[in-house]
Amino acid sequence: MASIPLTFAALATSAVPNLYPLSARKHSLAGDANFTAAVVSCDSGDVIVRVPSHDAAAAQQAAENIALSALTAGARSQLPFLVPTVLGITRAGEWPATVATFLPGEKFNTADLRPDAILLASLAGALEALHQLPSSLLSRVGLPVRSAEMCRVEAARLVTKAWQTKRLPVAIKERWEQVLREVTLWDFQPVTIHGDVTADSFLVDADSVTAMLGFAELSVGDPAIDFAWLCAAPAGVLHEVLIRYAESTSQDLQKLLYRAHFYHELELAKWLLHGVETHDPEIIADAENLLDMLVDRAVVPILPPAAAPLSEWEVQHLLDATEHVKPQATHLNDTQQLQLLDDERVFNSDTDFIDPVPAAHADTAEPRESNSAPRQD
Repeated sequence: MASIPLTFAALATSAVPNLYPLSARKHSLAGDANFTAAVVSCDSGDVIVRVPSHDAAAAQQAAENIALSALTAGARSQLPFLVPTVLGITRAGEWPATVATFLPGEKFNTADLRPDAILLASLAGALEALHQLPSSLLSRVGLPVRSAEMCRVEAARLVTKAWQTKRLPVAIKERWEQVLREVTLWDFQPVTIHGDVTADSFLVDADSVTAMLGFAELSVGDPAIDFAWLCAAPAGVLHEVLIRYAESTSQDLQKLLYRAHFYHELELAKWLLHGVETHDPEIIADAENLLDMLVDRAVVPILPPAAAPLSEWEVQHLLDATEHVKPQATHLNDTQQLQLLDDERVFNSDTDFIDPVPAAHADTAEPRESNSAPRQD
């Protein structure tokens, strides 16, 4: 395009009736090479015009447009931040051009966050508000709605696919399968999630989140996914955000923390699979190097070690120190008694109640033991 700003101003007028551009400037989109974009200033406010650079970016933009349509005016009124509004769509040669409201704000770097940063409270509040949106908003436009078990199965399938590349170290496979086998860890209430949160998903003003972007992965699923990006933040940041988040939700903080770390590590599996599927040797090599680095860290488990059982003396000591309470008469029918039994089993860590991983990992190829072991291509 000879002049991106002028061309994109023309696209804006083509997509949106009664739009009168005053000026236009190229927009970097935080260095996103998947799109070319320009901000067009109009008498009614600024808009941003985005044109994808390839098929995958076009699919991403289409998914985001559907997601934004799910966020109705009523839903947006419940959010303490702004989200873009799609104003129109037109063609820019072979690619669709989307025109949406331009939201001002500043970016921040994950590495610059600190456990005592005021911004953390706003980040937690923004995600909490998004997670409170009803799932019916998403289901009515056909966006994915997953149960807790579906989230676990989906993660297991990802591990299986990574293992089938014959490039996943044995230690990492076993580490991830341990998390998948811990059924009680996957006992959570699915919520509306962003699904692809990074620091670039937020626009801020001073110490407050003013807008969220990039809703292509909007769905109902595991809230821990939206916190995985904070595993790359300085020590203590993720924990502080989760503490603030847990104050106004029923989600278990400790389980959220474990699953967030798990999802953060699974990004390496996704990166490996992306390299394999695109036949990109550089991405494959980078993913293998990162996985080998994770092997060195795998001595620190995602899950805490199981507590040792109490000795007979310790049990008796606890009983002696416990005030005796006379049991009250109860009048429960058979169904109520069975429900109570089920409740007890949910919180029992006995391995009798741990289901096997739903996806089999029976690959006949020899596994990759470490970075020094030969790989089977």
